[in-house]
Amino acid sequence: MHIIADEAFSALKKYFDPTPAVDITLADAEKGDVIFTSFKNAADVGKVFTDDGDEDFDITLPTVVMIHGLSASKNLPWYKSLKDGYFKLGPHNVIGVDWTKLSNKYYKIANANTFPAAKMVTEFLIASRLPPENIHIIGFSAGAHIAGMIGKNIFEFSGKKIGRISGLDPGSPCYETPLLGENFKLCKTDADFVDVLHTNTERYGYTAPLGHVDFYANGGGVQPGCPTTGETGQHICSHNKAVDYFVESISKKSMSKEATFGLVNSKLIVKIIDSPREIVYGQHIDKNIRGIFYLKTNPEEPFLG
Repeated sequence: MHIIADEAFSALKKYFDPTPAVDITLADAEKGDVIFTSFKNAADVGKVFTDDGDEDFDITLPTVVMIHGLSASKNLPWYKSLKDGYFKLGPHNVIGVDWTKLSNKYYKIANANTFPAAKMVTEFLIASRLPPENIHIIGFSAGAHIAGMIGKNIFEFSGKKIGRISGLDPGSPCYETPLLGENFKLCKTDADFVDVLHTNTERYGYTAPLGHVDFYANGGGVQPGCPTTGETGQHICSHNKAVDYFVESISKKSMSKEATFGLVNSKLIVKIIDSPREIVYGQHIDKNIRGIFYLKTNPEEPFLG
């Protein structure tokens, strides 16, 4: 299999989806446009903030930050599922980021707003006195790129890296182009450990590897259980599966197999290698692992084998 550079994948994706790079000059965010809800325990109904940080966190605990993608509803069921899952693991701080007011605008403006959204989240985390090494940011779609920008901001401010970023099918349109610098998208240097799940490389999800570890669910394209035709059924369903798989990984350990990554006849192929390493996918991954892995899932719950 021929392994090629990220730029070639970007060019291929642009052929199918000729979207321009994110233009941050289009951003129209204002102070207070990002809302934060903090949770201290499983019974906590949440405390809402728009500006200052929450100084009531136990800074010795691990902190989970959840960031949605574009066109999201204010009612995010996966936020609740993640929150509940982490509290079942033990004591945590959990922060739900709501940038709906910015993400529901015209596509180019919404993407531009990722930059000021990341700045506002950074300011909240710093004001909350949370140690960067204890922070785990989970970002879906464009939210994964916001996570990356937060990581860069935190490092610039403190000289310390965020402990972990999990990118759930990071967005491709407007991001997967060599015209966009690394300052405005997720990179593996943005945290001590960056793990990425790809579930819709054929349309909405980033094709090329972005993390220390990249998982390609069922090869990264259309996911089992999603329709095989139609924009909404095929691609949006597959894109959203990234959240389902990660949520389930909090309570279930599922193995994935080492793979190669490349193009064959202009088609992305992720192929399990002979005698592959097998590692746990998701929340309980060994953070010393590096590489590309194939994650096989089921069409219905439980998704992870």
